Amino acid sequence: MLTYPSKILKPLLVLLTVGLVVGSLALVGLAIYLVSVPISGEGIPLPLVAPLSDSVNLVVPIVAGSLGTYIICSLLLVLTLAVAILFLVYLRRAVSSLSRKEGFARSLSTSVRNMGLLLLLFTYMRQIHLLVVFQQAPVEVHELLRFSFRPLPAGVVYALALLILAKVFAYGLQLQEEYEQTV
Repeated sequence: MLTYPSKILKPLLVLLTVGLVVGSLALVGLAIYLVSVPISGEGIPLPLVAPLSDSVNLVVPIVAGSLGTYIICSLLLVLTLAVAILFLVYLRRAVSSLSRKEGFARSLSTSVRNMGLLLLLFTYMRQIHLLVVFQQAPVEVHELLRFSFRPLPAGVVYALALLILAKVFAYGLQLQEEYEQTV
């Protein structure tokens, strides 16, 4: 039976654990900041946090039209990032499952399936967040950038690939169990 090299997986587990701790602390810090802005701010308009991508940054600030919009955008941002951290939890479980056991494990297929579902949820939550943020953007931003809700973004394709991979792992587990029963 094939054994996985733990020399590669152990540092990856440490890296994922550190990423989870740092990401969770950053999420808590962001949530505290987003709560403190309306308390310490001088009324509305309030700044919005809008992560577009790694390479796209807006020079024109986007501000909320009302406190309700700010709360909706803040909640969407925090929940979207919480889903991303939960994705890392399941990724760590999958890597841990690979480092502990030979062959297929039930926890591996479950983790990969949950990762696919979380990636699907993350993709659409991010689009909804950006849609709400761009509705608050000034005219200068609309002249440069246009955002529209896409029903099938690239993240959905990746999520479907993870769901198919989870089915493959589940089938591999079934074959492994049948093999162990015949021997």
